[in-house]
Amino acid sequence: MRGIQRMVEENRDCRDVVVQLAAIKASVASLNTLVAETYAQECLCGSEQLDTTAVASLLGLLKAAR
Repeated sequence: MRGIQRMVEENRDCRDVVVQLAAIKASVASLNTLVAETYAQECLCGSEQLDTTAVASLLGLLKAAR
């Protein structure tokens, strides 16, 4: 983010700034998916009984994160 801020302050080409913003957005989305998958595997599927409330909560969280 600081790099993008610096790009704006230096009046870099808008296309370059947009490309960098898109890269950050893609990275955050990828990380969000990884965290959700890890949570699902370790917290929801690790127990003997699958809590449907927890699954619904996770799905709601994923929808909100879009």
